Amino acid sequence: PAETGWILSRPFRSPRLADKYPEQPITLFVPPDYDASRPRGLLLWLHGGGQGRGDVGRHQYEHNPWLNREVERCGRIVCYPSAPPHDRCWARWQLPEADEYLADVITEIEHFHAIDPNDIILGGHSMGGMGAYHMAHRLADRFTSVLASAGHWDFACWRALTGTTLWIQHGINDATLFRRRHGTDIEFARLARRRLEESGVSCVYR
Repeated sequence: PAETGWILSRPFRSPRLADKYPEQPITLFVPPDYDASRPRGLLLWLHGGGQGRGDVGRHQYEHNPWLNREVERCGRIVCYPSAPPHDRCWARWQLPEADEYLADVITEIEHFHAIDPNDIILGGHSMGGMGAYHMAHRLADRFTSVLASAGHWDFACWRALTGTTLWIQHGINDATLFRRRHGTDIEFARLARRRLEESGVSCVYR
């Protein structure tokens, strides 16, 4: 029988991936009514942060009770992964190794739980929002929809997101001069919306 409820700091256990990511365990929520005969949707939520290392997925769980309450109501299997460790880079979800890690996270969860491969959602906030923009392009074929919250992006080929709905959420005063200096300026969100509309790609902007 599969474990249910919150599973904190879970190491990778599948034969191919066990011991591959000793610094990057995952924190999972599996609904109490999980039934292996009925595949579930999956939500991957990318944490914010910056430079550093360690079990950030558990930190996300311990410091965001409002998010945990929503997770418990959504009916999905939900994963808080931990970004690749790096002592200088503050955009760790955009590191090259993050692509492979996130694909391996999906593989790891699929090894132990019945996941609907056509119902995987990716979301993230701040540094996680930056990662959501990045992963939406890199792994668009894996995600039904993507939420980029308070993030920013660099290079983009928006047509690559065709068939994937991108949800963009951003605070209107984020990074406004003399209010808050930050890398996640709202102009990134506004420009992304324009480029998506010009490319004919579905998006929801808040």
